[in-house]
Amino acid sequence: MLGNQWDPTTSIQEVTAWCHSWLNEEIPLAYIALDNGLPIGMCSLEDNDGIRTDLTPWLCDLCVVKSYQNKGGGKLLITAVKAKAKALGFHQLYLFVLDVAVMGYYHALGWDNIGEDLYKGHKVNIMQIDL
Repeated sequence: MLGNQWDPTTSIQEVTAWCHSWLNEEIPLAYIALDNGLPIGMCSLEDNDGIRTDLTPWLCDLCVVKSYQNKGGGKLLITAVKAKAKALGFHQLYLFVLDVAVMGYYHALGWDNIGEDLYKGHKVNIMQIDL
């Protein structure tokens, strides 16, 4: 992965190896979006994303290959993570964004900004959605 983008030359074997232990039914877990067997995106559900241990669970690691962005793949991955969190009995889901410009994307999907924190020395915005 490169930031929030997936390196399109990454093979499905490399992706599977990277998150093999997360391809399960318990947290932490990951979803991988494929197109003709090639990874085009991923998203994970984690207990915590390194901040605010009082909040759980977290939507993490959303990334989509640049050529597939703005085509609904990210929204499908988010929907899958939300559905799994709800099925596990959670009522809220959290995420954080480093780039304030990305907040508009999540706002459009129903997420609310609930505060700020620091992650590895960088200011981040914490967002929440009711499930």
